[in-house]
Amino acid sequence: KLESLINKNTVAIIPVNLFGQCANYDIILDIAKKNNIFVIEDACQSFGASYKSVKSCSGKLGDIAVTSFFPAKPLGCFGDGGMVFTNNEEYYKNLKQLRHHGDEGGMVHVKLGTTGRLDNLQAGILLEKFKGFEEDMNHRREAAKYYNEKLKDIVKVPEVAEYTESVHAQYVIQVKENRDEVRKKLSELGVPTALYYPHPIHLAPVLIEKLGYKEGDMPKSEYASKHNIALPIDNDILKEEQDIVIDALKKILK
Repeated sequence: KLESLINKNTVAIIPVNLFGQCANYDIILDIAKKNNIFVIEDACQSFGASYKSVKSCSGKLGDIAVTSFFPAKPLGCFGDGGMVFTNNEEYYKNLKQLRHHGDEGGMVHVKLGTTGRLDNLQAGILLEKFKGFEEDMNHRREAAKYYNEKLKDIVKVPEVAEYTESVHAQYVIQVKENRDEVRKKLSELGVPTALYYPHPIHLAPVLIEKLGYKEGDMPKSEYASKHNIALPIDNDILKEEQDIVIDALKKILK
């Protein structure tokens, strides 16, 4: 639907690299170029992933890329943090001003900005964790592969598109029915779960009011919001821990 939704008010396309894998950028960038539209790579869940051997956040999958270093992300600090990437010098200078109150230097404010600086403590933590980042991501990939093998016959497991290598920021399955009941039973068996995402963003009250979206406009998102369950996965998860999750699901869905 992407190209059909572009109109005179469209300023940018923001492809979301959901759950750790990249969107299909050949198609997206072609549409953006044809329509002369800015592209922002939302890489908040995909730092370390790649699209056809091009790394997420390399600046080659859009005009700018953004990622998050929130503690739950594949590369996380110990508080809030994030980063913006670009290969464009003009954008770089602009972004530096925007993150520091719109200050061009000497407390001369030339635009409305924000306080978006990453503090030294968080930067130090990230630099240290980055040393083992590739090893951590390989562990996540192996964990996701193990889940897939053990769960593929009882739930819909996540698929990684052939053009991308995922970092599996989350491991999200789909159950056909009674999602909330399945979550409740997993909790009773000591298995924590999360929802990504319980409400499709186009049905958020502010967007319904301003943009006029209604239920049925984005059926795949709406279906996912009612059937998705995120299972435990992290950089250190053990197979023994995964087996507890797997056995619990098999017991519930047998």
